[in-house]
Amino acid sequence: MAVGLDLDISNDDSIKQTASIIAYGMMTYYKGNKTGGVPGLLPEPYFWWEAGAMFGAMIDYWHYTGDGTYNDLVIDAMLFQAGENADYMLVAVWDKATCGGGLKWQKFTFNNGYNYKNTILNGLFFNLAARLAAYT
Repeated sequence: MAVGLDLDISNDDSIKQTASIIAYGMMTYYKGNKTGGVPGLLPEPYFWWEAGAMFGAMIDYWHYTGDGTYNDLVIDAMLFQAGENADYMLVAVWDKATCGGGLKWQKFTFNNGYNYKNTILNGLFFNLAARLAAYT
């Protein structure tokens, strides 16, 4: 939180102002809109899932505050990462072979972590699926 800013949790404007400061600080890490950057990804040492969490937070930020300052960046990043079928490769890589189904931590066999499934990835998948169902 910025020095000198007093958050008043009973005041919507105070909450939005604090959220704005946090959103700005988070977006200073993003270089995907700069020359040499990859839209939708954070630079090293950050991983793809951290970029996904950041963009999910930015979508929530817009939803809860109404501040569209970062919407164009978020839209460009999300569309760039969507892939040729506009599906983010989610359902196509569903693995029924173990654990009653689910997504593996990594998509490609050569990636470390390909052979396991984890809670956060599958939880986020279910969250996204529920949100898409609600909006469509």
